[in-house]
Amino acid sequence: MKTRDGRRLLTRRELADEHGLSVPTLERLWAKRDDNDHPEPAEKDGRTLYWDAAEWAAWHAKLNAPADEIGPAEFARILDHKHTKWVSEAARSSTPPQGFPVPDRWEEGPRGRRPIWQRARAQQYADTPGLRAPRAGAGRPAGRSRVPYLYAGDERLTLARQVLAEHPDESNAQLIDRLEQLADTTASRSTWTKILATARHTTEEE
Repeated sequence: MKTRDGRRLLTRRELADEHGLSVPTLERLWAKRDDNDHPEPAEKDGRTLYWDAAEWAAWHAKLNAPADEIGPAEFARILDHKHTKWVSEAARSSTPPQGFPVPDRWEEGPRGRRPIWQRARAQQYADTPGLRAPRAGAGRPAGRSRVPYLYAGDERLTLARQVLAEHPDESNAQLIDRLEQLADTTASRSTWTKILATARHTTEEE
């Protein structure tokens, strides 16, 4: 931490610790600064950025205001999941995936009741390592295909496992740099973070 003219200046890690967030979450917010009006750094020391603690806290509180609620479609987008139905089924399941947030409320729509969450809770779940889809029989009609975990069958997950096996001691940032160079398709750094988390907590045989 630094102080300038009575202001507290915090690094990304210090902001994460102070607000109970993960560093990948803060990296995602910074990467999307053109869309979310993320504050600019108050100071830069080499490659380390410092933000005004009070300014950042006020911005983050506004970002996560109670009015910022989302439905299954936006929740699926945050998870980088192709199927909105996965989120809806997880919300209704009697045995949802571990850590999956209970909806804050339900609202009536043209197709029946749908679950609603605070965006912050959905993002917190998205940043949790080893996300999994519901187990067999958990709220999914018989005969439908089941996804054992997020990114199952995704070539990016296979590549992530390979890179992890070859460079087990590297940081996420270093691994993501490698993945971006090797992958045939593009993905945001937050998506690569989630893919790496799944790669660490699952095996190809699961």
